Amino acid sequence: MIRSALLLCAAGLAAVTFACVAPPVAPPAPPPPPIHARIAAACTFDASQVVVTLTPGFDAAAYGNCKPTGCSASPPTPDTSAPGLNQTLIDTIQQVFDHSSQNFQSEMCQLDHIYIDTDQNSVNTAPWGIRERARNGRRHIGIPLRTLTVFSDYSSLENSILNTLLNTTWSDTIAAVPNTPEMMIAAILAHEMGHIVWWALPIPPGICQNNDDFFITWRSVIRSPAHGFHNFGGEQPGNMPIERFKFSNVKYDVNNNNLNRLSTVYSDGNWPSLFGFVAPDEDFIETYKLVTLTSRTSSPLTNFWVTIPTSKLTSIDMVQDVLNNQNTKLYSKAQWIKTCVGTP
Repeated sequence: MIRSALLLCAAGLAAVTFACVAPPVAPPAPPPPPIHARIAAACTFDASQVVVTLTPGFDAAAYGNCKPTGCSASPPTPDTSAPGLNQTLIDTIQQVFDHSSQNFQSEMCQLDHIYIDTDQNSVNTAPWGIRERARNGRRHIGIPLRTLTVFSDYSSLENSILNTLLNTTWSDTIAAVPNTPEMMIAAILAHEMGHIVWWALPIPPGICQNNDDFFITWRSVIRSPAHGFHNFGGEQPGNMPIERFKFSNVKYDVNNNNLNRLSTVYSDGNWPSLFGFVAPDEDFIETYKLVTLTSRTSSPLTNFWVTIPTSKLTSIDMVQDVLNNQNTKLYSKAQWIKTCVGTP
């Protein structure tokens, strides 16, 4: 359901946009899920063995840009001399596996390691996912420890992603249900797994059974993108959304107090998030993430409210209003993933 609430202010429009915004009210928590018999795991996953400390000095971007023949950048390796990781973190990642669909469990079982980057001087400021071409397709996900300490729940993480994309300082723009540390880690793993699946399947050129096309929300799209590390928020030349404006246009508008295009991205039913609007691979990855989180066998994502702080405050539930709405293109893209990739 799309909810709107009109705010009345005496200030001008620009002031209204940023200074007169009522904080979004998260919907009440849903009742506890029914108790089901535990579904047999798709494979054996032992977080105590898979989750390890990353050896300091690894540069994900440099290594991600290596050619198949190799390069001077070193691969990620476990730091066997490091103190043991927090057991709660390991247990939470195990819970993510236990509560995921069998297809996503299968993807997690193919990971070489989930690295926790405890190096305070690390160049890796955000989580990363890599499928190596130089070492027989090994798969890794890395998470900076500071990401797990700065953010205590899923909503705070997604708010930070939006603020970083737009160079804003908004608060309470996003409200997720459930809003737990487990859901936050599940979202991180699902997004980075999407980067791995993008190249492992591979997803490009985006055509599968019956010539179904994933890239239905792109007016023009590069169907054979170059390999390499995709930096956060980086647009790629040659791609144009069907709205006929790009992420950079949205960011420019927002920084000039115009939120119309941002509202369009979230309300027209085409996109999983602003992050997905950045580039075709992020479109797939963010859609994959939403499908993964809503397909969990226990405590799935049921609501993902996005409230754009305009004078006419509008909250859009990206799960119920968009993803689950059969009339949206996002719904069609989610069905493409379920058919051509498998329910994550």
